[in-house]
Amino acid sequence: MAGYKRFFWLGIGRAQDLRRGLEQEIETHVALRTDDLVAQGMSPDAACEEALRRFGDLKAARRELYASTRRREDRLKLRVLADDLARDLRLALRQVGRAPGFSAVAIAIYAVAIGLTTSMFTVVDHVLLRPLPFPEPEQLVALESVTESGDAFYLVSMANWVDWHTRNTTLATSAVYRSDRMTVGIGDEVLRAEVATVVGGFFETIRPQMDTGRPFSEQESEQEARVVVLSHAFAQSLFPGEPPLGTRLSVDGEERTVIGVAARGAPRSHECPTFELTPAALAGC
Repeated sequence: MAGYKRFFWLGIGRAQDLRRGLEQEIETHVALRTDDLVAQGMSPDAACEEALRRFGDLKAARRELYASTRRREDRLKLRVLADDLARDLRLALRQVGRAPGFSAVAIAIYAVAIGLTTSMFTVVDHVLLRPLPFPEPEQLVALESVTESGDAFYLVSMANWVDWHTRNTTLATSAVYRSDRMTVGIGDEVLRAEVATVVGGFFETIRPQMDTGRPFSEQESEQEARVVVLSHAFAQSLFPGEPPLGTRLSVDGEERTVIGVAARGAPRSHECPTFELTPAALAGC
């Protein structure tokens, strides 16, 4: 098949133009070979059959020629793009040299605009585009308080939540949390950590995956069970390579038992401001 490549010259163009050009080149090649064989004394039909036989597999030839032509076209496009980019860069550098003050101001404005655009897209991506990191996020809603003037805010008093919870006829579960910096002690080690005290069906609502153990139930929360669920990162920092289940630690002076560790990548406050699994710990009230 390599013997026929030298007979072809294929122009650069769109895919359909390439295929059309290939067919024309193949037909021209077969016709020229047929004419040569006829001149040698063969009949036109026999010469055409012999030309096709010598040419080889037409389908394979089309595929190989088309692929090689597209590769050559891509290389030429890259070369043209690189030349254009180099030419534009040289022109831009000459313009900067002619008016350095104006160029510096323009570059600064572009830098600020790009930074603001990136920041805005990051916010929009996290708040609007990216789905919430929970199972069935479309089923979650955030409840908020409304003042007499109609202003809404996310802070909810415990009395209001208890009232909503007891009168609820729509939601499957509901919960509230409060995040504070607290003193966590284990043995002789004492440190400050972010602790979320949760009330209600917190784990039933967000259903985080667990590395080990279990989350505490709504009943344990209502009974003020002295239990705690650690985040993956906090468990690794406190108990590197050791199973923390059953370990007793103190949270602001109150002794609690570790009953579970949330999985790596469990939702955190910076990913969703409504329901929080802090990177430090989760504590039942």
